[in-house]
Amino acid sequence: MSRVPRLLVLALVLGTIGSAVGIGLTVLFNWFFRGEPGLTGDAVARIVILSFLVGAMPVSLMWARPRKHGRD
Repeated sequence: MSRVPRLLVLALVLGTIGSAVGIGLTVLFNWFFRGEPGLTGDAVARIVILSFLVGAMPVSLMWARPRKHGRD
């Protein structure tokens, strides 16, 4: 498997885990501080988009980092 598909799978996994953690923490925050464990559709969309963006940052940095040329 080449490097690009591996990094795309890593971005997908990090984004999915980030989304699940963000949704869970938002529900807990609403439950403890507002009294109702609910989410709106807008909040879910914001959490999913932000977590995929944040999850893609380290992956894009790994992709942009120059590789060593030649074999050691």
